[in-house]
Amino acid sequence: MSANGDIQVADKASKNLVCLNKGGPSRRPIFFIHGADGLTEIFEPLAARLGAEQPVYALRATGLDAEAPPLETIEEMARLYIKAIERIDPVGPYILGGHSGGGAIAYEMAQILKRDGRAVALIVMIDTLEPHDLSRPITMKERLMLIPKAHPRILLEYPLNRIRDFRSYLYRKGVIGGAEPTSYDAVGWAYLRAGALYKVAPYDGDILLIRATKARAHYIRSGAYLGWEKAVPIDKIDVLVVKCEHLTMFKEPAVSAISMAVKARLDAINTAFPL
Repeated sequence: MSANGDIQVADKASKNLVCLNKGGPSRRPIFFIHGADGLTEIFEPLAARLGAEQPVYALRATGLDAEAPPLETIEEMARLYIKAIERIDPVGPYILGGHSGGGAIAYEMAQILKRDGRAVALIVMIDTLEPHDLSRPITMKERLMLIPKAHPRILLEYPLNRIRDFRSYLYRKGVIGGAEPTSYDAVGWAYLRAGALYKVAPYDGDILLIRATKARAHYIRSGAYLGWEKAVPIDKIDVLVVKCEHLTMFKEPAVSAISMAVKARLDAINTAFPL
């Protein structure tokens, strides 16, 4: 790519970068990646609890402002977001994180950075299911076998969620009408397509995997490591189980438990790799 091309990509990437906490100059930044909805506001409570001195940034999805279409692959997202974080930290070691689908994007970013010879100190996956496990349908037999492991509230919500999923499917196929699709819809659908296509390659770096206790069927089926043990040695995956649901991980009391675990890891990394 030409120098002008590099500048154009970097300028484009800067639109994805959101500063949640500027922090101080003595600590390495952590970069959180959006989930399927593309938004970054969800990370604000966690950023606030990591302390005033900790730099915290987040990456929002392309396509939210309708100025550009959503990116269609995890690899495209990862490459663009690396350009964005290089504006803050051009050398690393990098600390990456993500909620839900954002953890998979962070995983691919780590793969690219390591292939480029740069160090990744940690990936923080906040209830991130391995993408193949997420895209693989659950049979009725599997659902019945998972019932004893499911949280009662999740079981009660199952019929309503299935109705919503089916309505969403019919809407995307044009069978039923409704409100005009928004940029948020487009970003979410693009991520789901990208996740289904993504091939998880082996990785030997450290991962902090944070799981919710009130888990849905796909998460229960995938086990303690949410499917990541297929690509990452289990001695590289540190699991933290938090009493919450997937969508309440950034509310109390879960967010305080998560912030304590993340802060401990950040302190250790800053001690090992001082600026």
